[in-house]
Amino acid sequence: MSSIDHLSTGPHTVALVSLGYGGTGIDYCCCRGTCTPYVSADDFERILRETSHLFHSDRGPEQFEGAFVLDKRPAIDRHGAGCALNSPMLDATLPEGEESPLPTNLENLAVMAPGLSGEFQLLAVRKLSRPHWRGLDFISLTAYVDHWRRLGARIGRIHSRVVVWEDPAGPSNLGL
Repeated sequence: MSSIDHLSTGPHTVALVSLGYGGTGIDYCCCRGTCTPYVSADDFERILRETSHLFHSDRGPEQFEGAFVLDKRPAIDRHGAGCALNSPMLDATLPEGEESPLPTNLENLAVMAPGLSGEFQLLAVRKLSRPHWRGLDFISLTAYVDHWRRLGARIGRIHSRVVVWEDPAGPSNLGL
C-alpha cells in the first residue's frame, strides 16, 4: 500500500470519509479534490488506527481530526444502489447551506441525450424526465451528511484516529 503523498497539491484537511461497497473515498474541505486510498470500507477503521497509510507525510493523523465518516452501506442495503445515483454530490468547499445545482438547459440536453452512451445517457434521461432531480447537484458538507443520515447511513466523526459513531437512537453529539 502506498500513502496519499502522491497528491500533487500537497496535504489536505479531510472533510469526509465515505465508506461504501466500492471502497473508501476521501473528500477535502480545502478543494474539490478527492482521493481513493484503495482501502476497503471494512478495513478503514483498523488502518486509520494502526498504520500511517492514510496520512500525508507532512501532516500525519491531524489532517483527519474532526472529519465526518459516512458509512453508506446501511442506506444502500435499505434503499438499493439507486439512492446513491439519486443523491446530490458533496462539495465540501461550499459554505454551509449553499448549493450548486447543475446548470442545465433541458432543450440542449434533449438534443444531446441520444448521442450519449451508457451511464451518461441514463443520467441525461433522468434529468430530462425529472427536471428537479438532484443527482448531479452539489451541496455543502452538513447538508450532505444530513441527507445520508435521513437515508439510514451510519455517521461518525474521527477523534484521535478513532471513529466515534453516532448513536442511531438519539441526537448527534459529534460536534467535535
